[in-house]
Amino acid sequence: MRMDMAKGLLTVQGLSTTDLAGLLSRQLNSTVLDKTALAGRYDYTLHWMPDESQLAMFKGLPSGQHEVDSTSAPESSGSSLFNALQEQLGLELRPQMGPEQILVIDHVETPPEN
Repeated sequence: MRMDMAKGLLTVQGLSTTDLAGLLSRQLNSTVLDKTALAGRYDYTLHWMPDESQLAMFKGLPSGQHEVDSTSAPESSGSSLFNALQEQLGLELRPQMGPEQILVIDHVETPPEN
């Protein structure tokens, strides 16, 4: 799998729809589940116009990745990520309520010294 992601551009080779759902979960800061039942890996390029919350994600990238400044950002289709997914890839994101696992920490103590 090869993936290049910049502001408003996602180019992938050999990405499954499950992996795409994981990328979208991080990009949207919300759980995205793959319910396509599509098997296999796909190559594609997706262009969209990031909103302010998505742009903020590029300000603190993990080490090893570099930020693409606005002067070198790719031309965007002007579509939101939701519209771009449907128009360019034929995929639709549908909001749904459902159970989700969460971890709750209700107490923390400093470990005793040895």
